[in-house]
Amino acid sequence: MKRAAVSLRVIFEPAGGVRQPRCRLTACPTRTLPRERFYNEYVFVRFLWAMGTYAVLATLAAITLDGKIRLATWIFLGGLAIKTVIAYKAPR
Repeated sequence: MKRAAVSLRVIFEPAGGVRQPRCRLTACPTRTLPRERFYNEYVFVRFLWAMGTYAVLATLAAITLDGKIRLATWIFLGGLAIKTVIAYKAPR
């Protein structure tokens, strides 16, 4: 899913209370959005939770299932894990 371009305006106010001119984010390359950084950390945490959940489910399948059902479950969970890694590594 593509994200729309952000056109926020940032107003900087120094401690003296004097306003400086408005600055668009595209004109101020040194400023980065903290939201983007937190979003990337959030996605990484979700990725780790998903991979951990797949590992727990595979372990439970190894303990509780046997035969073809266990193999089918492992193949299914492996496919989901590969799909998750591909979606995480895809360029945004």
